[in-house]
Amino acid sequence: MDGITLIQRVRAEVESAPLILMITAISDDDARQELLEAGADEFLTKPYRSTDLVRVLSYGLARLNQPPPETDDQIVAPVRANGRPPIVSVVVAAGTGGSSDIHQFLQSIDESSPAAFFVVQHGPDWMMKLLTRQIKQSVAYQDLQPTQRNIYLAPGGHHLTFPPPPVSLELNQ
Repeated sequence: MDGITLIQRVRAEVESAPLILMITAISDDDARQELLEAGADEFLTKPYRSTDLVRVLSYGLARLNQPPPETDDQIVAPVRANGRPPIVSVVVAAGTGGSSDIHQFLQSIDESSPAAFFVVQHGPDWMMKLLTRQIKQSVAYQDLQPTQRNIYLAPGGHHLTFPPPPVSLELNQ
């Protein structure tokens, strides 16, 4: 069987899931995505350095050995908001010096991405207005229902928060 089939079978049949590290000569992004979606935890491309292997194994084992949450109360199950299905959300955070990095990152996102992006950027009001113009998105506002394929940014001097479900955005100072 091929590596992807092996990964899928291990994930389906092995009760205590092991760390799965794929080492392959195939290095394109589509192959990487396919391996990760099949259930691989990590991916290294040949040739690799021993330091890369140690780093990847260390990170992977640390994640695998993470303790579970203390109570089920810490886990929020996906919910429908106003009848809409849950959406994939990505939070992007940076300090005052990171606005140009955020701009570059958001410009690199494929328009077909199914995610909603929430930007956490601390800075003065003028900087937030500039970033809003750069990313060509409107500022988040109170009780807004987030949807996929949008970018949400709190106005200067405010924090963007998410109250318990049903999800809507809140702004506070």
